[in-house]
Amino acid sequence: AVEWHNSNLLSKPIINPSEENTILMDNKLLSYQIGFIRRRLNDNALPTKGFSLQIFAKAGNKNLIKSTFIDSLTFHSFNPTTAFVQLSLTFEQYQKISKQTIFVHKIFLANIENAALTKNDLFRIGGLRTLRGFNENIFFVKAHAINTMELRLMTERYSYLFLFADQAILAEKTKQQLV
Repeated sequence: AVEWHNSNLLSKPIINPSEENTILMDNKLLSYQIGFIRRRLNDNALPTKGFSLQIFAKAGNKNLIKSTFIDSLTFHSFNPTTAFVQLSLTFEQYQKISKQTIFVHKIFLANIENAALTKNDLFRIGGLRTLRGFNENIFFVKAHAINTMELRLMTERYSYLFLFADQAILAEKTKQQLV
């Protein structure tokens, strides 16, 4: 698949002088993606047994866009065209323990490599879909590994009570990268 992503800020770019090379800037990304999806689930809406595996790799060129809000010296201190690589893996397993009890195990792994990452490029982690117990999109990270375990007690066909544990390892930006 071919993906075209264009990031335009609604306001002026943010430059944080307290951190070295911290900037939020417009960019364009043209990337090519290849993926593999394998699903063996008994029900797509609410599975009770089976597994799902998704692996994706994306690579392309990212171009920073000069804004009228940024002076030329600041803009030209960064390489405007850089290679962009993103890898991700998602694995979900559903195992029936008893007639009404299901054990769910999920693993999410992802990484972005780019010499000029902006905050727009980073993964947004937190909230009900990724890391429960934290506000939605509270963490902006370049790499993450999230492990989720759930014990579900089915009360009806599409209703259940659950106990869960989410664990994560998050890798933030490095000093050389844009934020």
